[in-house]
Amino acid sequence: MFAGLLGFVLMHTVWEANRVEADNGKNAIATLVQNQIDQVALIADDNGLWDDAAEAVYAGTDSRFAWNAWGSSTAENKYYAIAGVVDADGKTRFVYNRGELVKMDIAAELGASYPALVRQVASKQEGVAGLVRMKGQVAIVGIANITPVSRRLSTIVPAAGHSRILFIRPLTQDMIAGLGEGIMIGDLRLAAPGLMPGTQAMRDVTGKVIGHLNWTPQRPGDAALYRALPVILIGFVIHLIMVVLLVYRGFDALSELGRQALVDSLSALPNRRSLKRKLEAHVESGGRIALAMMDLDGFKAVNDNFGHPVGDRLICEVSALL
Repeated sequence: MFAGLLGFVLMHTVWEANRVEADNGKNAIATLVQNQIDQVALIADDNGLWDDAAEAVYAGTDSRFAWNAWGSSTAENKYYAIAGVVDADGKTRFVYNRGELVKMDIAAELGASYPALVRQVASKQEGVAGLVRMKGQVAIVGIANITPVSRRLSTIVPAAGHSRILFIRPLTQDMIAGLGEGIMIGDLRLAAPGLMPGTQAMRDVTGKVIGHLNWTPQRPGDAALYRALPVILIGFVIHLIMVVLLVYRGFDALSELGRQALVDSLSALPNRRSLKRKLEAHVESGGRIALAMMDLDGFKAVNDNFGHPVGDRLICEVSALL
């Protein structure tokens, strides 16, 4: 009975540790995608609230402005691959796609997502962005009203309404993989809907599922169980000899598993699971709390140039300083 109870508790601990890690992975990926969306929204907002852009679009005073401001950037494909302007009636004025001036009806390509984005812009009065499925590919679209800043240009906007600047950043597999490596998920990939151990649905601005992010979740509970298995076997053998000693060793093993699930094995600092649990307990108690976040810039270069043992030592030294 004791062995059965011990086995049940161990498996529950393993399952709980794996579940917490899976939840943390989903939260991290959701935040990662939202950061990319916010970045494109900020680009749209910065380019929409601009006197030169308003004069070029509404007054046509500079025929080269669109290329210099937006078209050349699409050729670099660093922040966005497509940039274009659509008037208040939904008619595309021009579109640059990776450095080429192309014919494209952006409103038609975006479908139901375009009016949804327009409504968000009208509601927030600032640049917005969201996920869309465009030509069979998931992309981030940022949109903002082209609005002059100076009071002297307040009458330049046509009576029909503002034209809108749009920026489109396709989510390629290489980009997704690179983002995943930034949060230590080595096989993050964009995939069609499917039942996977790690799956995060991607929804467009209308709430429709347009794709999934899949990855192989880490299973810290399994790793902890594997490391603790020799101790557990020794405890079970001792149980056959002396029941009282087994009870003592059994609780000791459970305590060690609980500690391993909440402590980083290298730095001996509390890990993300421990932080999450303490935060939840603090919030439930109604207390106020502040969270400070730190990052080690250039850590990959330390591993690459000096080796992982030096990187491990660096982590331990920083942990000691903290």
